[in-house]
Amino acid sequence: FCSPFKLRHTTESRSGPVSVGFQCLWICVSDLSMPITSPSPLIVSATLLSLSIVAFLVLVAPQRTEAPRSLTENRSKRRTFRICSIPTNLTRPQFEACLADLLDDIQPGQPSNTISLVPYGRFQTATVTLKCKEPSLFANCKAAEGRAYWTIKETEKPLVVDCGFLGITLLYSAEQPTVDIVAVAGLAGHAFGSWKSRTQDQMWLRDFLPGDLWDASIRVLTFGYDSVLKDSTSTSSIQEFSRQLMDSVNSVRADLEKERYRPIIFIGHSLGGLVIKQGLADASASSGSENDQAILNSCVGLFFFGVPNRGLNNENISTLVKEQKNSHFINDLREGSALLKYLHQHFARGFGLKGCQIISFYETRDTRTVVVYNDGRWERSGMMVRLVKQESATWALPTEAIHMQIPIDADHSNMVKFSDNNDRHYITVRDRLHECVRKAPGIIENRLSSCRDSVATASESLFMVPFSHNKDFVGRENIFQQLEVLLNPAPIGQARAALYGLGGIGKTTIAAEFCYRRRKAQPHTHIFWVHGDSHATFNASYLELGKLVGVKGDDEDEQLKGAKKWLDSSDSGDWIMIVDNFDNVNPYPANYLPVSRGTILFTTRDARLVGHPRYSVSISSGVGIAAMSDKEALETFSKLQDPTSAGAVAQTHAEASLALLDLLENLPLAIAQAAAFIRETGTDIPTYLEMFKECERNQYDLLDQALPNAFGNERESSRAVTMTWKITVDRIQQECPDSIQLLELMSFFNPDEIPEKVLMGAPFLENGLPVLFKRALTPLLSFALLGRLESSNYRLHRLVSFWVREQMNLKDPQRGYELLETAVELIYNSFPRDIEGNLMNCTALLSHAVTALGHVERHSLEFGSFWRLQDYVGLVFYGKGDYSGALEWHQRALNGQEKTLGKDHRSTLSTVHNMAGVFHKQGEYGKALEWYQRALDGKEKTLGKDHPSTLATVHNMARYGKALEWYQRALDGKEKTLGKDHPSTLRTAKNMTRVKDRLSTLTSVDIIGGETEGCGVEVESGTGTEEASESETG
Repeated sequence: FCSPFKLRHTTESRSGPVSVGFQCLWICVSDLSMPITSPSPLIVSATLLSLSIVAFLVLVAPQRTEAPRSLTENRSKRRTFRICSIPTNLTRPQFEACLADLLDDIQPGQPSNTISLVPYGRFQTATVTLKCKEPSLFANCKAAEGRAYWTIKETEKPLVVDCGFLGITLLYSAEQPTVDIVAVAGLAGHAFGSWKSRTQDQMWLRDFLPGDLWDASIRVLTFGYDSVLKDSTSTSSIQEFSRQLMDSVNSVRADLEKERYRPIIFIGHSLGGLVIKQGLADASASSGSENDQAILNSCVGLFFFGVPNRGLNNENISTLVKEQKNSHFINDLREGSALLKYLHQHFARGFGLKGCQIISFYETRDTRTVVVYNDGRWERSGMMVRLVKQESATWALPTEAIHMQIPIDADHSNMVKFSDNNDRHYITVRDRLHECVRKAPGIIENRLSSCRDSVATASESLFMVPFSHNKDFVGRENIFQQLEVLLNPAPIGQARAALYGLGGIGKTTIAAEFCYRRRKAQPHTHIFWVHGDSHATFNASYLELGKLVGVKGDDEDEQLKGAKKWLDSSDSGDWIMIVDNFDNVNPYPANYLPVSRGTILFTTRDARLVGHPRYSVSISSGVGIAAMSDKEALETFSKLQDPTSAGAVAQTHAEASLALLDLLENLPLAIAQAAAFIRETGTDIPTYLEMFKECERNQYDLLDQALPNAFGNERESSRAVTMTWKITVDRIQQECPDSIQLLELMSFFNPDEIPEKVLMGAPFLENGLPVLFKRALTPLLSFALLGRLESSNYRLHRLVSFWVREQMNLKDPQRGYELLETAVELIYNSFPRDIEGNLMNCTALLSHAVTALGHVERHSLEFGSFWRLQDYVGLVFYGKGDYSGALEWHQRALNGQEKTLGKDHRSTLSTVHNMAGVFHKQGEYGKALEWYQRALDGKEKTLGKDHPSTLATVHNMARYGKALEWYQRALDGKEKTLGKDHPSTLRTAKNMTRVKDRLSTLTSVDIIGGETEGCGVEVESGTGTEEASESETG
């Protein structure tokens, strides 16, 4: 993009037409800062022949408006080096003299070089653009991470030289800077070269801008990150790049308080703009880092050049990275990308800084694409395309003013390269920057007081509602009137209320609409959303709430209590909390819910919550939700069918519509699904009504009988919902069978927050092909059987989930069992190997694992992944510090493994090893040693004495007496099997040294107890292999 598709070599320049031809043949570079080396005689011959062909094509094809770029355009370009760790007492003349001495050895009387020298903390940083042959000392500066070390007599430590410019680089600084300008390059870009002229040695951010803004005290920085395309092994994402950006900016702003709140202007080119948006959006959504909040609150301007807010034309780039690890990342940059849509929503929702200017520049010329040959060679000689369209580049925020959208007459790469300070586009950019710099102090002055407050009391209130605003919501005004009275913030104490009713009656929708209305009426009120359907989802939501308000804690329980303490304190201000789907009324959440202030609204199917002694919802504070009135139902039905025609369709078939709504019992979920079917399939209302009536004989389906009627209504209001689902599912089955199979698979998950990444591994979707997955998902979303959350996960309604499972059980139980096994395997394979390092992700998967395992046990099924997942659930409980829960799940796994696989199977022994670790954590050291011994005996018999898994158990047994003897055995085996330099071998040797030191100071030693830094656990992969992590004895 900014310097598209760089090759990572550094070689010396050779002159002559043969070299030029060779370079033309191999690559058309955009802003490469070094030439290609001279070829061998064999390649010279091939090159001359190729050049003859190229010359012929140029002569016979004059109609081409733009020839491919060749290296001849860049022959005059020199590399720029970054030199760091320069002492502050070394003056610029002294540094230039040292550089001249170095270069005189190569080329006496060499031309003057372009140099900047900027203070950076305790040191200075220089950027040097050489105008002569490079010294051999700099030969190591080839790849992005390549470095050279230059020792001069004026310094004790060598200076660090590189040309990759990764991280932050200071290009200029006034003596007392008052504004920071940070430039972020794009995909495959270079933090310096992407902004450098193609024809001159000057780079406008360093060489023009500081002088042209002479009356402003600015500091100019550039940020680089490794996003190379060709032959990349990176799996980095926009979020990871943005984290690097925020950390780098923090590193140069955190020394003094005034630096943390210095106004900052970001300049982003292409992907760089997305990285900036992600970093600022994340800062707005979390109070975990005060430094990130300071950057956000200090932002006064965003200058975006060709930023693909709605995606870019990436077909050509995708060819370049095909089958590489970064191919998924490139795919996420395509036009219409769901990831970019989410980023836009995330940024728009969180970025609302008053006074911040957003200026979007868009390209008006096409960019030549890359041609990739079968032998791996590539060059930019393909067709001309508009890489980022105007509508994509000018969609930073919905409020972006038209006068802030500026065209640049250049292609995507050249739009940020200005040859001199008389360039008309540079002048436009300069003037806009000057205006932004001039206004910056006043903007920050208005924000500073709120920036210094905690995030929880900042002017921007917190809004955790996970659903977008339903613009088609109608009616229910009597319910909102009740809620306004019940949940009006009390001057003293806390207000509570509950919405209760049948599933599908619209409780969650009403609660969400209430939140949006309250937000509009009371914009400074914090609004929190907590999932209450299980302990796991309650904890996950509450932990997220605590993270947003800056709660810290060593373990989960401490963080949960910290969130409660904050909510009960005056620091929390005004807030309302929704505890959604609290259907299983039990005492657990009451331990963490605040009681002193704020307002809480529960939604539940269980009316017994009202009047429950632990939850203080009085009889008068319970609001029963009944079906819609006929008027509300008809208005809703009409809007859902055709929002633009004022209900014309329903009015045309008024009699049939009223008859259908009566059969649907005026239930919102049923109405939404019926309207979706009619709208998407083009079926008219009378035909749909007849289809519905024809299914009367099926109304005694299993779901009708299984679901309780919360109101005791003999009409069984859930029956209409069941039949609507059956009609919809039968139709989708004809259109896309994979959609129904995906729905059936999801029915075995916990219905809240089902991760997209897990579902994409479904084997019937060819293991994650995005096209097949989206195609299968579309009907489910269209017919409202499935909801997409703002977290990019999915929510399956609880009744839908239950009905789908029971349908399989009734019609084809064996198929249901096979899908259940698939669900268990998908969940198991989604757990990361490092549980303790990814505990939050594991916790999010835990509810799905427990739910799926419950279904397996209900049907008395047995298969390998079932026991492996049970063991993994035990490991997650272990990581969370719940050792009783860990032991219970490990024991379940062990019982099944011993019965089916045998006591000496490696999976069984792995579980035995893990149980020993749990006993150790519980302080039952004798039991731990007994179970480790059992694991050891089995492993020696099955795997052999020198197997790494066996040696891992030996290593851990060294904590229980005979330490040196056991460690010596482990060390001997590891040296033989793994080698002396293997990390596991070195860890055992290290522990032996510690024990010897300990024994030298004591007459006796008991290794049992609190002498370890961790407890070893074994994780078995789906292929049956084991990896052991070992503890270190202190």
